[in-house]
Amino acid sequence: MFDQLAEYGMTDAELDSLKKGTFSDVSDVYFDPDFVPSDVVKKTLQDYFLDVTLGPEKRSLINDIDWKYIYTLNIDNAIEKHSKFRPIYPYDAGLSDNSRGFSPVYKLHGDVFYEVTHTSDRLVFRKASYLESIQSNRRMLSLLQEDMLNKNVIYIGCSLSDENDIAFLVASKNIPGKVTRRIVFSNEEPDRIEASKLKRHGVNTVILIDKGEYSQPYKLLQAAYLLSAENDKEMD
Repeated sequence: MFDQLAEYGMTDAELDSLKKGTFSDVSDVYFDPDFVPSDVVKKTLQDYFLDVTLGPEKRSLINDIDWKYIYTLNIDNAIEKHSKFRPIYPYDAGLSDNSRGFSPVYKLHGDVFYEVTHTSDRLVFRKASYLESIQSNRRMLSLLQEDMLNKNVIYIGCSLSDENDIAFLVASKNIPGKVTRRIVFSNEEPDRIEASKLKRHGVNTVILIDKGEYSQPYKLLQAAYLLSAENDKEMD
């Protein structure tokens, strides 16, 4: 985004100022056609997010563990491309609880294929989009909130640095602190500020991995899943 903003006339001083902001701050500007033409933005989304290829460890994580469903904050179509999961798009007030029985991947922040094939903008990248999503995507968010209350949730590949919709779910409901686990992986112990941010997003468990060893969470989850099935006829 910074490269294209510079290409279309943003000054170095403006870029330096913008780089101090969050992802949603940058998106507010990037998706404004006064800064980057809309057709350029659409082409960039298509080039970088459509038909993404996953490596073997990530494909194994999706397919070899019996996940009933997945929520994703990503807009690419990698999960559904490499698995049995069917995409469920946001902003559907009629979304049913029964959807959980059809191996869905709930796309909380939108879908690239929808984006490049429609004139309307449904991505949740900008600050205004997060606020709008809290209302317009209420049904899907309510499913996630129910799971945060009653099930163990593992965040993979998400920093939770700027996820205002998830923070809202936690703030609007008394998410229990110890009854269920909401887990993130990190390569360092969170400091007080980072711990506070994670708490605002409902996280109560941090699993430390070795620095730079980004495949460790995948291996750990695979091993834990296999261990959980030992001496369990039902799991067999």
